[in-house]
Amino acid sequence: MVSIHRQFRLIYLIIREDWHVLRDYRARDHHQFLYCGQSRNFFVAGVRFCGLLVPYITDRQTVNNNKRVGTMANWGFDSAATVDSSTMSCLANAGAPTSEIKFILRYLDYESGVHNNLTASEASYIHSLGIAIGLIYGSIPHESLTFDDGVSVANTATSLAENLGIPTYVGIYADLGTSYDDYITADFLMGYAWQLTVNTPYHPGFYGSVGTDSAFDDAFSTAYNNSTYGSYIAGSLLWSSEPETTGCTDIAGAPAYNPNTPPGTNYGLPVIWQYAEGCGCSIDEDESSLATDSDRWWLA
Repeated sequence: MVSIHRQFRLIYLIIREDWHVLRDYRARDHHQFLYCGQSRNFFVAGVRFCGLLVPYITDRQTVNNNKRVGTMANWGFDSAATVDSSTMSCLANAGAPTSEIKFILRYLDYESGVHNNLTASEASYIHSLGIAIGLIYGSIPHESLTFDDGVSVANTATSLAENLGIPTYVGIYADLGTSYDDYITADFLMGYAWQLTVNTPYHPGFYGSVGTDSAFDDAFSTAYNNSTYGSYIAGSLLWSSEPETTGCTDIAGAPAYNPNTPPGTNYGLPVIWQYAEGCGCSIDEDESSLATDSDRWWLA
């Protein structure tokens, strides 16, 4: 039985045309998160409407994504280092005033010599600036990755997010950069996306080298087209590290939004584009097509 809360949330999302989130509901409809047409309460007409909306959501998502090509998106950054006042001062001096930074992506987990983990105090500081937070999980084994590994990583990431009090629906991006080219598999992607979607309060996302004939592309395409788990991949968030053509910029000089799309799929544009790495102030520079009030961010 679908809760009244979820049904009203669906209507709210339709009114807002929040297609990223609606596509998530499409991915979940086989698991009673939005069991279209099978509710027996008084709101049955609204639920049945969802059944008619499912193909429209996918088509409209692709259209909306394509419209974003060549336009400016929200600017933000990701960092392996702790973000503090010195970081923000450095960025302001480099042409990225705090008032124009819309999001910061930080790691949930700690890896010695690789990245620091987000803490409650750091999150509180970022939120005090009115900036949304995106979440990354990076402690993924460098070994042939299985479906069960995806489930395990999703569970660990969920525990870290819950320990920070992160609200439901927020996306957690599995960091699958080029160092995983020899290990990434479609099975891992499916296990991660399925577990987060069905058995946790959070939403799956992936970071990878998209559109470069990479191992990530092969794994994503295979997972996307899988008859059992493909809907969970289609409903996942995607963060592309390609192309990197402009180098580091200030906000005014950021490129128009045009990340690579994943081949062999109808996914459309990734929702985050890392257009430059290794920039000043210990950051990588990103743009995102996600709305600043989307609950895929940990909002201030």
